Amino acid sequence: MSEIETPFDEPPVEEEEYAEEEEQEEEQEDDAPEEALGAAPAGGSLAMALGEAPDLGEVAEIVVLATSLGSIKRQFFSSKRVQHFLDCKGVVYFLIDTNRDLSVAMNLKDTELYKEWKSQGILRTIENPNSETGEPEVALPQVLVDGVVLGGENDLQELEEDGDLDWIFARAACPCCLHEKPPEASSCASCGAMFTSLIPAEVQASGGVQQMLQGYTYNSVEDGAGERLKERWASGLQQADFEWDEGKRQDTEGEAEE
Repeated sequence: MSEIETPFDEPPVEEEEYAEEEEQEEEQEDDAPEEALGAAPAGGSLAMALGEAPDLGEVAEIVVLATSLGSIKRQFFSSKRVQHFLDCKGVVYFLIDTNRDLSVAMNLKDTELYKEWKSQGILRTIENPNSETGEPEVALPQVLVDGVVLGGENDLQELEEDGDLDWIFARAACPCCLHEKPPEASSCASCGAMFTSLIPAEVQASGGVQQMLQGYTYNSVEDGAGERLKERWASGLQQADFEWDEGKRQDTEGEAEE
């Protein structure tokens, strides 16, 4: 009796063919060149690069022009926020205080440097309708990197969020146009910005400016200056705690006598 063929009696699909195709696809993927993490895409923004930020071994000269004068609260508190931001970043920066009284009291060159930069026109200015002379006033605070104005508080935050700030501080990007550049370049090939040092070496060596690192005075010439400042700061806290406890104890004794 002959066997009856049914629609289900089709020849089985050969699984070996599918296995060979999968192996060929895997080999092609393995042979494809891998892109290095952290490399900036060709023709793209530095902020679009994947991976870690550039090595901060080459750090630009960062200058913060601020004020400790509390009469204009907006400038005063904004100056504090900019300093705190850079302290959190862990970079060394020069703090130039436009408060003349503080500069004289601490025997600093801040006022002289501020007047020199203002006369050279390298600082960012804003229109002041209340000015008696009608001249624009210098915007405070503002940050300068290698002699180029980077901006104020909001500019720093935007550059940080876009991922460009570390490239600028590492001298891998122009602080003016954000174009990629070599760290040793004296000018930007894209926008023509000139890079220069604003703090003379002799002023820095003589301690004529405040060099800050994470909230403490940083001086590479005098060893241990930062540690002594930390000890003085800690002793000041202990003295304040003692005075507060002593006052509280006296108040408690007075209440007990009553």
